[in-house]
Amino acid sequence: MTWGWEGVEAMESSLDALAQQARDRARIAGSLPTYIPHLAQVDRQAFAAVWWPRDRTQRIWSTGAIHRPVPLMSVIKPFALAYLLHLGEGDRLRQWLGARPSKLPYHSLEQLRADGGTPRNSCLNSGAIALCAQLPGRGAVDRGDRFAHWLETQGGADVTVHLDHDTLASVQATPNSRNRAIAQTLAAAGHCPDPTAAIATYNRICCLAADAIALAHLGLQWIAPRRPFPQTADEAFLRTTLAMGGLYEDSPRFFQATGWYAKSGVSGLILAAHPHHGAIAVWSPPLDGHGHSLAGRWFLDQAIALMAP
Repeated sequence: MTWGWEGVEAMESSLDALAQQARDRARIAGSLPTYIPHLAQVDRQAFAAVWWPRDRTQRIWSTGAIHRPVPLMSVIKPFALAYLLHLGEGDRLRQWLGARPSKLPYHSLEQLRADGGTPRNSCLNSGAIALCAQLPGRGAVDRGDRFAHWLETQGGADVTVHLDHDTLASVQATPNSRNRAIAQTLAAAGHCPDPTAAIATYNRICCLAADAIALAHLGLQWIAPRRPFPQTADEAFLRTTLAMGGLYEDSPRFFQATGWYAKSGVSGLILAAHPHHGAIAVWSPPLDGHGHSLAGRWFLDQAIALMAP
């Protein structure tokens, strides 16, 4: 969507006001993820937001710590799917990997077992761990490096991705028994030949970091990829996955109400994209009870309402 000059000025002024209100919310509500000690030490008042319009002739709106790299955590999950789709794995993945919603939490072992060891979608931990077992490379380090290079290639000059070693060390110091059980269940179903390597790869790519500017640019790849997918079905599979799983249990309702694709992570990041409006990246560390950024989700909802026709 193209905005006239006065429309752009009004939109940016409104976004500035929403950003301040979001900061105020983060001061008094939400909690930091104590199960990852390094993330629990982040300043809860930190904030960044970027709107990168789909129309490249429009200027980018931004506020806050937009150049501070933040670990992507679960926001990385749909990009792992896109990576394998770009490598021509679409037909094989669609034979076993779902793009269906789940009414249970993102780390549910019960859901995976009820589905016979086949993940409902790749935004769940089970689906992402299964994808990590498929990434090309020899071991977690090589897989992670290749994936990071692909992300930078997809995003172009505006995207720099690096490994957040401190967050990775924190994740590794507090092993996740549920994720290990998920990997073993996937292995029993034939979707994870090496559970240990899959978990190591999963932990590593979740700790890749990028700033809000880079993340918003990567979000544009969901709606207007610089390099086309091998098949039309690949792009549809990615978008359906985001629509059904990006915000976990709330995903179908959110997408039906807004038409935006979105993915959140426990570092406080949320990335959202719309075919007409572009991409929004927002970062605010305190989380709500579902693991989404509390202030970030509020800001996103209000910004989307502003852009609605």
